[in-house]
Amino acid sequence: MISSLLNLIRAKHWIKNLIIFAPLIFSGPKIFGDLHNLNLVIKTLLIFCILSSIIYIFNDICDYDLDKLHKYKKKNKPLASGKISLDFAKLSLFFLIIFFFIIIYFNSKLFLVSIIFLFLNFLYSIKLKHIPIVDMFSVAASYIVRVYAGGIAIDISISNWMFITVFSTALFIISLKRKNENDLIGSKARKALNNLNEDIFNYFIIISASTAICFYSLYVILEMNNDLVTSIPLVIFIFFRYLYINNNKTINESPVDLFFSDIVLILSILVWFAVSVMALI
Repeated sequence: MISSLLNLIRAKHWIKNLIIFAPLIFSGPKIFGDLHNLNLVIKTLLIFCILSSIIYIFNDICDYDLDKLHKYKKKNKPLASGKISLDFAKLSLFFLIIFFFIIIYFNSKLFLVSIIFLFLNFLYSIKLKHIPIVDMFSVAASYIVRVYAGGIAIDISISNWMFITVFSTALFIISLKRKNENDLIGSKARKALNNLNEDIFNYFIIISASTAICFYSLYVILEMNNDLVTSIPLVIFIFFRYLYINNNKTINESPVDLFFSDIVLILSILVWFAVSVMALI
């Protein structure tokens, strides 16, 4: 029951919310070294973990009937598989929403960005995920909202370079995920895959990866500490490694599963983080 509940709220997917730390990490030593700011960002992270679980449950409820007809999703989703009842999922959603409003009451400056995040993802679950291309841009936009939340928490503006780098990286990851779904099941996986083929997804992946690496490099060279230039080869390696393990996967793994499946990728990201922190402090 506990494992099914953790699967329902997608606890392991909370790792996606770590992007909230980006504004803090790249804001410079004065802000980055302030424990008060670190505490604010951690609180923001917890709020967005709750929001993410609300959205995942809502999405599963919306897709309940379709998921039961989908062989892969019926096996892996707790609602579709019957491990969690629909009534229990609705009750969990209700209590998480109440919990969110209690917490946000004490963190009022995050209220607007949190509501925007919820609205965007509710709209995605209801309509946007069924529209080709729009669904990918909607998911990428949700990462941008997370980054802005991290900036709002510590009262700093988000760099245009950070905005476009995060957006391009998110597009790269979601393009790979959609390609995997298309390869495994085709348009039956989701309506947004209609009239899309492997070639066009390959174009999306190449363009988004190239722009992400390019914009990150420009961001580092033009705006950041010169010592951070050493992180650029690491970023390129991370993109190459992610593509490599994705190409050699055996099942339709989510980006999070893919990340945790490769120790080299995990270590390379940790090394990138360490290099970045040492260059910025």
